[in-house]
Amino acid sequence: MPGMSNQHLSAVAWLVLPVLGAPLAPSVAEAQLYDSRSSPSVLHPFALASEGGAREQVNAQYSLQEAPCAVEDSEACAAAVAAIDATVAVFFKSAPANALQIAVRRDERFVYSKAFGSEDPRGLVPATPRSLFQIGSNTKKATAIAVLRAVQEGALELDQKIDEILPELVLARDPEWTHKATLRQLLSHQSGLWDYTPWIDAPEDADLAEYAYGTFAEHEWSTTPPGAVWNYSNANFALLGAVLERVYGEPYRKVIERALYRPLRMRHTFARRKEAVETGHAVWSFGVSPKALASASYDPWSLYQRPDASAPPSTEWVAPEDQEDNAFARPAGFTWSTAEDECRVGSFLMSGNRRVLDEKFRQELVTPQAKTAPDPHAGGYGFGIGVAKHIRLAPDAAYDIEFWEHNGATVRMSSELFAFPGQALTFSVLTNSPLNTDEASTAWQAVVISIIHAYVALPEPHAPVAPEPPDDGARYAGTYADPLGLGTVVLQWDGSKLSLSAPDLSARGAKVGDTLQIAQKNVLIGSVDGQPIGLQVWPSPNSDAAYLVSRADSFTRVAGP
Repeated sequence: MPGMSNQHLSAVAWLVLPVLGAPLAPSVAEAQLYDSRSSPSVLHPFALASEGGAREQVNAQYSLQEAPCAVEDSEACAAAVAAIDATVAVFFKSAPANALQIAVRRDERFVYSKAFGSEDPRGLVPATPRSLFQIGSNTKKATAIAVLRAVQEGALELDQKIDEILPELVLARDPEWTHKATLRQLLSHQSGLWDYTPWIDAPEDADLAEYAYGTFAEHEWSTTPPGAVWNYSNANFALLGAVLERVYGEPYRKVIERALYRPLRMRHTFARRKEAVETGHAVWSFGVSPKALASASYDPWSLYQRPDASAPPSTEWVAPEDQEDNAFARPAGFTWSTAEDECRVGSFLMSGNRRVLDEKFRQELVTPQAKTAPDPHAGGYGFGIGVAKHIRLAPDAAYDIEFWEHNGATVRMSSELFAFPGQALTFSVLTNSPLNTDEASTAWQAVVISIIHAYVALPEPHAPVAPEPPDDGARYAGTYADPLGLGTVVLQWDGSKLSLSAPDLSARGAKVGDTLQIAQKNVLIGSVDGQPIGLQVWPSPNSDAAYLVSRADSFTRVAGP
């Protein structure tokens, strides 16, 4: 979720995002949150996990079925499945993780389900297919399903304005937003809302409404006009939780249990931490200290927080009961689940279940509502799920095949869901690592790719479609602003170089790089405090360079060169 990569960069960035759109930059605040802490290599979790050989432990619930692979040759199939285990072994050496879960489901039947490692840091409790992980933003598709169920029942309309649903919600800093934004725009990340994620423990059901009409209404704003651009924001789905509570008059967790968990028999999925911990099978994770997130120095409303270079290391093993649970952000990304239950959702997306949604509304979920980048080859986003028809599995190999995908992460755990509707196949991968290093992300990609090669019948590969080449920087030159956010950004073109100045951000102490690289048409790369920051350039009906967009903040052109 929350950012993933919170997440803000997809853990499978080159695997998926060349299809779904150019990667968006992480928010400055979240980037600094990670950077201000010690690297996981300072205290590798396996320094604590040596007892019991946690890395080597593999716990399989299902033996492999007959011909489970995409290849018919039994030896080739066995080799492909063995490759999955091999990539998991490499992942454990590369990431601050000691638990991982994989499930693969075809035609409503599991063909692979394994858990690796252990639930605890010392390797004393083996992980199983029933171990629970936080799935981050993979929560969003479940929230979207519940909202469409309310639409199906006639309680909501997709193009209904937010002020008609939540009349008492008024954004103090942006009071016109609720009169303009629609339910469809929230579901498809086109509302313009800034990407607010409160990593603060507020687990009581009543906290959702308290945040929505209190802190959120007081501070939130739209960085771009509703409907202008696609820009991922956890705030969209957090607010959808308030919508569901208004419609049904009960807590979000009860709505989602009735709408999805029960009809799909998701017996190991929990919206709240409390119920997950009570099972005794919620995993520990290694990452940023809860004390650091709860410290007074962390302000979730701050767009920029300068890292404290003198801060002591603040990564540690975190018990399940100490993982954050925030009722407001819960509909966007705090669910606990298993890879098998995630696959049950993937199967529903492909095959449907009239106990959940009529076919018309199931199809609406996976119908692209917007492109995820200002690029003719970009994929689309439905309601809580990415939709694309081409996938790249190597720098020189792309495949024409329809697939749906979403990833997720909290500050300590990560998830991935793929569905290939043409083959009625879905798979999920969960781990207790935030994937916040290049090495960990690369190893995670390898696990995902190994599963695809083993179980998906791929067409012949072809060379990937080349991105649109860099163009003349003159059309980007101008002044852009978000007066409620990071202020003004000025781009200047001297005929050979595109320069950047951000006076308001610099005034906060940030070291803003003075040059922007035009990576490809409509994709600019700059830097803040030495960290790369990406900007997408989106058009409007009146300009081919109207908005500079990132998850950190977005800016509207207010003047020409």
